[in-house]
Amino acid sequence: MASDEKPHDDLLKRFQKHGAAWRYLSNNYANASKTLDRYINLIQRFHSEFSCKPHTILRAPGRVNLLGGHTDYNGCPVIPIAIDRDILAAISARNDSQIVLTNTEPRFERRSFQIAHQIEPYFTGDWGNYIKAAVQGMVTHFEGQNRDQRLNNGFNMAVSGNIPHAAGMSSSSALVVLSALAFLYTNSVHIDKLELAQLLAKAEWYVGTQGGGMDQTISLLGQADHALKIEFNPYSIMPVVLPRDYQYIVTHSLVYAPKTESALNKYNQRPIECRLAVALIKNHVQKKFNREFDIRLIGDLTRQKLGLSDEQIYGLCLEALPEKSYSYSSLSVILRKTINEIQQSYCLKRDGTVFDEPEDGFKLRSRFIHIFTEWKRVLMAVELLKGGDVLELGHLMNEAQISCRENYEISVPEIDKLVELSLTHGAIGARLTGAGFGGCVVNLVPEKKVPYFIERIGKKYYQKFARKLLPPDRAWQDFIFVCKSVDGAGEAIFWKYLNV
Repeated sequence: MASDEKPHDDLLKRFQKHGAAWRYLSNNYANASKTLDRYINLIQRFHSEFSCKPHTILRAPGRVNLLGGHTDYNGCPVIPIAIDRDILAAISARNDSQIVLTNTEPRFERRSFQIAHQIEPYFTGDWGNYIKAAVQGMVTHFEGQNRDQRLNNGFNMAVSGNIPHAAGMSSSSALVVLSALAFLYTNSVHIDKLELAQLLAKAEWYVGTQGGGMDQTISLLGQADHALKIEFNPYSIMPVVLPRDYQYIVTHSLVYAPKTESALNKYNQRPIECRLAVALIKNHVQKKFNREFDIRLIGDLTRQKLGLSDEQIYGLCLEALPEKSYSYSSLSVILRKTINEIQQSYCLKRDGTVFDEPEDGFKLRSRFIHIFTEWKRVLMAVELLKGGDVLELGHLMNEAQISCRENYEISVPEIDKLVELSLTHGAIGARLTGAGFGGCVVNLVPEKKVPYFIERIGKKYYQKFARKLLPPDRAWQDFIFVCKSVDGAGEAIFWKYLNV
C-alpha cells in the first residue's frame, strides 16, 4: 500500500463488509488504522527475514489486574482484564526442529534454538527465554502423555509488541502464550485454553519467576468488555461485565521492573514467605484442633475446610503469626524441623539453590494479611461490578494499593506519588498493576474526566515530579494508555485480507 494514500480507507471499508473480520478488529483494537499498520509492517518484516509469507499471524494481549495482587500463586482469585496492547507473531512451519526468531524491535536480537527434551536457557533476562519457556513446557507436557509421535516441528517467527516492557502489564506472559500457540499450530495439535493456561503458568517458571496463572489465563481467555474472575482452587473463570462510562487508564511510573537476576530475588521472596506462612498456620491450626487439615495454600483457608467464619479464620491465622519477622532458626524451633528441612521444603529457587535469609527476616504476618484481605477484596469487587457500584470498586482499589505498599512492600515512591496525583485529579480508584517494584498504575476514571486526568497527570507527574526519569527522546504522552478490554489470544482472523 502506497504511503501517500489515506491510511487504509479502502481496506477498512472492505473489512466492514466481512462481518467476522470487522468484529475481530473492533473487539480488540481502539484504533483500526494504526493496527493495520502494525500487521502490515510485521508481514513485511517476516518476508524480508524468511523470504516467504507467514502461514498465520497470532496475537496475545497484555493485561492489567484490577484486584488480586500476588493472590494467584496462593490459590486465591484475581480479577484482571485483557487489554488492547498485545504481542503479534507472524509464523511459518519449518521442516526441521529449529525455531528461528526475529523481533521488530532492534534491541531484541535474532535468536534460534533446537526443540529438545531439555532446552538450555539463555542468560537471565534474554527475550528468547520466554519462547524457550513455552516450548519446553509443551515438550514436557506431550512427552508426559507418552505420545507415539514426537512433536518437534520447528517454526520461523517474527514478533512485534506494543506492551510496555518491564511495566507490570504482562508482556512476558503474553510472549509465552504466543509462543505456545505457535508451537501448537505448527505441530497441528490442540489444547483447551483453560488447560493450556495452567500448563503455561508452570512453564514460565523456566525463566526463574515463581508466579501463578493469572497472566496466562487472562491473555488466553479474556473477553471484550469484561473482566475475568479467575479462581485457582479449583481452576475456573467467570466473565464479569465492566461498567460503562468509565475508562481504565494505565500510567507508567517510569521505574522499570525487569526480571533480571537481582530483581528475581525480590519477586521470589514473596511466594517463599507465603509458603512459610502457610506452614506456620497449618502447624498452629492442627495443634489447636488436634487433627489433620489439608492446607497447602492460603486459598485453602476456607469455611468449607475449617468450619469457621472468615473472621474466625483470619484471627486464628494471626495467632499463628505473632512475630513481625522470622529467621530460619526461629522457624526451625516452631516447626520442629531442621533448617535444612525447611529450606528444602519451602525455600528453593528454580536452580535448586536455597533462598538466602533476608537481612530483616521473613515477614510472614504482613504477607499473609495482604493475601487474605486481597482475596476478600476480589470477591467483593465481583459483587460490586454485578451491582454497578463503581465508586465502592474504586475504594477497594485504593485499599489494595495501601496493602501493596505497607504489607506486601512491592510499591516504590514513584508509584505512591503517581497514585496520590491520580486520586487528586479525577481517578476514583488507583493501584499498582502487576508484580510491583516499579511499572504501572491502573486508574479507574469517569469517562468525562479522562481528558482532564491525562492533562493533569502529564503536567504534575511527567513534567514535574518524574521529569528526570522521562527519556529525552520520548514524549510523556507515550506513557499513558487508555485501555480497552479485549478478547483473548488466538489467530488474527482478518490478516489474510491485507494482501501484503
